[in-house]
Amino acid sequence: MPAITVAANTSGAQAWALTSGSAFKGHLEGLKIDNRSVNAEKIEGLDCFTTDPSKTNAAGAAQAAEDFQSIVGSGKVRFQVTVPANEFVSLGKEDLKEVNFLGTVYVRGSVTTSDCVVTVQYSIK
Repeated sequence: MPAITVAANTSGAQAWALTSGSAFKGHLEGLKIDNRSVNAEKIEGLDCFTTDPSKTNAAGAAQAAEDFQSIVGSGKVRFQVTVPANEFVSLGKEDLKEVNFLGTVYVRGSVTTSDCVVTVQYSIK
């Protein structure tokens, strides 16, 4: 199973990518966060994709497409974990079985630091 390790940062770091409109989903299989920082770190998994425009309400008014391509502000948060200073958190497949992604996945931290390392294991099905 593929894995990627990134340092926490507020801009987000790409974990893996799926093509918008793909029939595949990304599944989070494991998550390890080693926070050796002196501050607590909130880690979020962002799902970045663009939906198709749709119709809404009885009159069929057009609804604009939602755009989750901007990783800093508009990715859909699929998971969030806060790790206290100098702590290690490990979540396995059973803990993450409901976490799925439709597009490009970014990991974003609340503070930019090389002292907090995030390892993401995933599968694409």
